[in-house]
Amino acid sequence: MHCLRGLLAKTRARLSLKSRRPKAVATVFKVDHGYGWEQSVQDAKQFAGMNVLPVFEPPAFLLGQRADEQIRIRGYDPLNLGNPLPGLPSPNTGGNVTVEYTIDMDVWAFARMLAKIGYCCAVAHLSLPRIGEVYVLPSILGQSNDVQTWVGSEDILFNRPANLLHQVKVFVSSGVVFARVCLFAAFGGKPYTVVVGKFRDETSGSLTG
Repeated sequence: MHCLRGLLAKTRARLSLKSRRPKAVATVFKVDHGYGWEQSVQDAKQFAGMNVLPVFEPPAFLLGQRADEQIRIRGYDPLNLGNPLPGLPSPNTGGNVTVEYTIDMDVWAFARMLAKIGYCCAVAHLSLPRIGEVYVLPSILGQSNDVQTWVGSEDILFNRPANLLHQVKVFVSSGVVFARVCLFAAFGGKPYTVVVGKFRDETSGSLTG
């Protein structure tokens, strides 16, 4: 809920995505025509503001490390929603118009949401018995603050069909279950990697790796 009603609320409104409890979402920003700041409010369905997703460091697990109780962000990934700035009154003097917009982002909640998506899709794809030790579960439940050990961004891209809003790819490598989660793939979203857990080989009844 922190993500759906926070960071992603305006994006969801702009794309008219389904909501269990739909309500109007407003985009609030400030405009300066050269005479001082004025506040403007627009319906997010028409103007969702600047929509970005955080770009994390790679999962520390891939580097043979464990993350500390911090989340490190390398930058922000803009989404292309095709929402130009709404019509604004032109400055009388023909000068520049300055717009200020603030993004509210709970990166901890967002990283845990990615972990939950990756874990649930891995269970759906492989079945729960085939995942032995679930590395990411304590982070999902808020029992640990090392989520960046298991969740992060990578510079690895995969084919993203333009007709898919989101895309998740589950795979096993070196005895470890991974999920690559790409939110808003059709609008330029980049993938995140979730290190889910250890793969269980059902033929031997033991954990691999």
